[in-house]
Amino acid sequence: EQTVPMLAHLRHWIRGHSRHYRLVETVADIRAARREGRLGVFFDIEGGSALNGQLSMVELYRDLGVRWMLMAYNVNNLLGGGCMDLDRGLTKFGRQVVGEMERVGMTVCCSHTGYRTTMDVMRLASKPVIFSHSNPLGVWRHKRNIRDEAIRACAATGGVVGINGIGTFLGANDNRP
Repeated sequence: EQTVPMLAHLRHWIRGHSRHYRLVETVADIRAARREGRLGVFFDIEGGSALNGQLSMVELYRDLGVRWMLMAYNVNNLLGGGCMDLDRGLTKFGRQVVGEMERVGMTVCCSHTGYRTTMDVMRLASKPVIFSHSNPLGVWRHKRNIRDEAIRACAATGGVVGINGIGTFLGANDNRP
């Protein structure tokens, strides 16, 4: 319920601060922002709950500047399992959402997503999948971190893993560089 109003607020704020920020809609906008010395901004949604069970919301969010969405945010939802929950895999609705995201040009993200759901997404995806902010389980055992198999599956889609620097996911709350 808060996602559309938040996107409206952020889009308005970015336009009001256009001297420093540029809303990114296309790759050309990214290049222009860099050339102009402005920060290019687009949005993500952490977990598919913002869809409220409605597939048509995917395209609306894409039109509002959302360029990737996580399948789950730690706990299970209508799309699939979260990394901190009993993961039962990608649901029928989740499979439809992956297809719709790929159709409209939104990137599928598996950060915060459970292993079974993640691997279901990797098998289903026909376009690159990302982990926008995840760390390897081999570095530190935390439910939020991802297995080597998931990292390899992500790479096989042409996707990437973005590492985060939060200490709790790197060691015993170790925040050293």
